[in-house]
Amino acid sequence: MSSDTAGDPEYPQGTPSDFSDAIFARRLREIRQVAGVTQQQLAGRMTAVGHKMHRSAIAKIEVGDRPVSIGEAVQLAGQLGTTLMDLVTDARSDSPEERLHRERVEAMIRV
Repeated sequence: MSSDTAGDPEYPQGTPSDFSDAIFARRLREIRQVAGVTQQQLAGRMTAVGHKMHRSAIAKIEVGDRPVSIGEAVQLAGQLGTTLMDLVTDARSDSPEERLHRERVEAMIRV
C-alpha cells in the first residue's frame, strides 16, 4: 500500500487492519442508518442471536473503539440484511488504497 496517505481521514495511519476497522465502523453506521435500525434495536437483535450486546457496544464499534470478532461481523451483516463484503469494503470509494483493500478482502474471503 502507498505510504502517501498521511492526513487522509479516509485512510487512517497504521496497519492495513486499521484501515479495515475504519471502513467497517463507517459502513456499519451507514448501513444501519439506511436500514432505519437504531443502535438499541441492533444490539437487541444481536443479543437475540447469541451475541450479547448493549447499545453502547454498537456505538463503540461505530466509532472504532471496540473490535469485532468475525462471528459478530457476520451476525451484524445478517441482522442488517447485507453481506460481510458490504461491511468491509466501500464500493463508492475508488481510491488506489480502497481498490487494493477490496482486492485483498475479496482474496481472503475466497480462501
